[in-house]
Amino acid sequence: MNWWNPRFEDSSIGPYVLKAVNEHKFSEGSLAVYFQERMAKALKVEHAVALNSGSSALAVGMLALGVKPGDEVILPDRTWIGTAHAVKLIGAVPVLVDVQEDRPLMDIRAVEKAITDKTKVIIPVHLNGFAVDMEILLPLARHKGIKVLEDACQALFSRRHGQHLGTVGDIGCYSLSWSKLICAGQGGIAVTNDPELFEKMRKIRHHGVDNAYDSSWGQFGFNFRWTDIQAALAVPQLGVVDRDIARLKENHARYVEADIGVIPTESGEEVPLYTSCLSKRRDELVKFLGDRDIGCRVLWPSIHTSPAVGSDEKFPNSDRFAQEEFYLPSGHALASEDVDSVISAVREFQG
Repeated sequence: MNWWNPRFEDSSIGPYVLKAVNEHKFSEGSLAVYFQERMAKALKVEHAVALNSGSSALAVGMLALGVKPGDEVILPDRTWIGTAHAVKLIGAVPVLVDVQEDRPLMDIRAVEKAITDKTKVIIPVHLNGFAVDMEILLPLARHKGIKVLEDACQALFSRRHGQHLGTVGDIGCYSLSWSKLICAGQGGIAVTNDPELFEKMRKIRHHGVDNAYDSSWGQFGFNFRWTDIQAALAVPQLGVVDRDIARLKENHARYVEADIGVIPTESGEEVPLYTSCLSKRRDELVKFLGDRDIGCRVLWPSIHTSPAVGSDEKFPNSDRFAQEEFYLPSGHALASEDVDSVISAVREFQG
């Protein structure tokens, strides 16, 4: 049993792939445009820009928001390294803050203390579909004149108080990589309600121009484009996403009810992409499950341990999650009986 179990609409993918091939325009063709338009509608946001990864979406979002070398960008110490690397890529300075004691989400009290005159952007990371408290963060940022770029790469279609995560701040970013709700192999989406930011992002993804024959080079950009082949994988999945969300929620609730250390959602609006579990004997438990062909994923180190980012600050809550957190088998193709098998094995270990 793998730690991530995706499901694809095999019968639907073929016609879309043939459409992409027959149109002879793989990069930003009609399918990519169609997908980003459908995503904007589904997320109830004005504009969406398809990009080649969630990490690229973060970088493009910061460039559109005017982040320059030397500017400070606040982000949580618990996140995928891509969040910090996007900051470093454009020459900005990542400023790390600790996470909450009970959930691996940025502590907004720590954010307030970390703000300086150099702070340009705050990146709340809705890790695993769990919602950062935007009702507190957004007024704080607005009061300080700071932009908010939501990292919702793991939170596609998660909501808080009826609003999709990633659509609350100035720009929101999503990932379409292999272990996400919608998997295109690689890909990303950046969304905004601001038409000027949309135009900036649209051009940034294509070397700063509207088309390849525009020689004005008036805006900085790079090749962040997505392909129609990847869109051919994503479009059919968007059509059944409600079914897949229901399966993720059902499996997660089953794990939580078993009382084996799974971090619960705060509301039925959150989409728990993965089943995140805590154990003081994590490494022993992961090995125990692995010996029974139950795949788990040990979570990545905290950002402050990276030589490329680094920090001399202390992050006690982040350190705890780094030592105890792991993912049990997850995914919208995971059957209920598989969940029960995992629960039984964990209980056997716990005695």
